[in-house]
Amino acid sequence: MTTNGFEIELKAEVEPSVLSSIARQLARRTGKAGQVATLRSIYFDTVDHRLKHGGVALRIRREGRRSVQTVKADRTGVGGFQQVREVESRISGLRPMLSAIPDRSLAERIAVLAGGEPLVAQFETRVRRATYNLVERNGMISAALDSGVVIAGEAEEAISELELELTAGTPEALFDAAEVLLGGSAARLEQPNKAERGYRLLAKGRPAPIKLGSKPMPPAEDVSARGAFSAALAALAPAIATALHQTLVAAYPEGPHQLRVALRRLRTLIRLYKPLLDADFAGNIVGRARSMGQLVSPLRDADVLVPELLAASGQHDPAVGDALQVWHLALRGQVRLALLEARATGLPLELMRISALELWARAGEKQLDRPTSVAVEPSLDRLWARIQTSGDRLAGLDDERQHEFRKDLKKLRYSLEFVPKNSSMKPFVTELKRLQEALGTLNDFVVLAGFSPLLPGMELEVLQKLKEQLLETSRHRSDLALGRACRHWRSLSVVPVPWGGTVKPAKSARLHEHQAPSR
Repeated sequence: MTTNGFEIELKAEVEPSVLSSIARQLARRTGKAGQVATLRSIYFDTVDHRLKHGGVALRIRREGRRSVQTVKADRTGVGGFQQVREVESRISGLRPMLSAIPDRSLAERIAVLAGGEPLVAQFETRVRRATYNLVERNGMISAALDSGVVIAGEAEEAISELELELTAGTPEALFDAAEVLLGGSAARLEQPNKAERGYRLLAKGRPAPIKLGSKPMPPAEDVSARGAFSAALAALAPAIATALHQTLVAAYPEGPHQLRVALRRLRTLIRLYKPLLDADFAGNIVGRARSMGQLVSPLRDADVLVPELLAASGQHDPAVGDALQVWHLALRGQVRLALLEARATGLPLELMRISALELWARAGEKQLDRPTSVAVEPSLDRLWARIQTSGDRLAGLDDERQHEFRKDLKKLRYSLEFVPKNSSMKPFVTELKRLQEALGTLNDFVVLAGFSPLLPGMELEVLQKLKEQLLETSRHRSDLALGRACRHWRSLSVVPVPWGGTVKPAKSARLHEHQAPSR
């Protein structure tokens, strides 16, 4: 048996209980149980992993009495959606046979990478696979449920994943099926493939750590707006997927925090390019991102404030601390349930679909082919003009307008992550960060004042007194923070903007003519 071509697939890691639920869904949809096979796959490389560094994976899979040699190369994609060049050949035994590879150019590429060094076994996977054939509106899919383990020396890592492979039709079919099967589940859509997991186990002896909070790379000066937006969206889709998964499965506070940050970056990116984007896409994604952010915000606020209140309550009434911890745990469960009921995993899936298939551009929009800095300059000018108006009146802004000012500054800072860097970027961003930090301190007091966890009556009374004490002792810091914010705005307003904008400098001389409002 030989096949030669590209495999288009979408993979996701899920908990075993979710995998069982998906199996039941697939059995109902197809009307029969999956076709079950036990697979053992051995991955080969040189001792110094030359194939891996060359972007090639070579494995031999034992399927019953058959041995199938598979070479995968040239992998591209967004998150769990991947397109990979795949060549299979039937061989005898469990040793690589380059002569059996039907694609001679690929065989020669492996030989050159190996440089005469022998290909030896590196690690293996042992998997129980249940396969179902699905017919979707846009194509046909092979859905595989894998349960098993990756083994590298003495190290092991569990496998529990869904793999959807397109067998006919268009990639839309993969995303349609994935949304139905995974949209309401906690799924890791940025799961490394089995070869990557094996190499990691081999090198580190443990699974790859979850990476959160990665910033998108700024585009080069000569990149078009089309290329810059496409790259940014491709980076944000898996970032949101990873942070959402961590929020759903782990108690680590960084998950909700990085989810909110990634969602804000997404909304900022779309607003920055809005005049150039398909209107339905822009409105839909911004709305969904805002809704998800609203669901997770109470948990993020609690993750920040509960430790501070626990420290204070420990000195006064331990019962309040116990009640606060119970409430915090319950809130985490409520937020997770709300996210699952809202089918939150459907958002990163939709972002991957739109990014991979480039379904986001406004038809015939010529501005997308212009340099990035030119295409987004009008959006940056409008945002900066709004910031200047509020900045000139900063000392007299009430809490609500101050909060809006702070949000606009965040939008500007995130926007600058999506434009080419230049010599004036660093001094502007440095002053912008200082202003944000001062305003963040002020916002912390506002959030604390409005923080109202549902505790029993007596504990709630004690907690309210603790809050009042914290706010009273912090009032002086609040006034100092407002003064710092005014000074930082004055400094920021005279720094040249790094995008060549046309807005005039702010009239900062009036900053201190206003009295700070009572708080």
